[in-house]
Amino acid sequence: DKILSNRRDICRVEIVNPDAKRFVIAYGSAALAAKEIAMENNNIGLLRLKTVWPLPEEQIMEIARQVDTLLMVEMNMGQIFREVQRLACMCGCADVRLHSDLTGDPPRKSRILKALDQEKS
Repeated sequence: DKILSNRRDICRVEIVNPDAKRFVIAYGSAALAAKEIAMENNNIGLLRLKTVWPLPEEQIMEIARQVDTLLMVEMNMGQIFREVQRLACMCGCADVRLHSDLTGDPPRKSRILKALDQEKS
């Protein structure tokens, strides 16, 4: 309980363009291209997770309440995505997507933008 009760003090995030309606959540090297995108385009926000455990649930839910589209970018099979999706759906964000890149290289800006621009299926 010590970690969970001190979650607010432990969790670290970086937010770029907090008022954007389309947001990317990423961590580690997967966040590099996402940060470039957010810095170049004020209409796209970034929630960069500096801490993945405990997951910064409050910050994720705060973002999910205000956005139209939420894209989780990971360099794995989407281990964090399911938790982000659960939290976002609880807040009413219906368009929650995963961009998973398993190549071993950080995702490119063009692929992240393409994933953001796709129509909800």
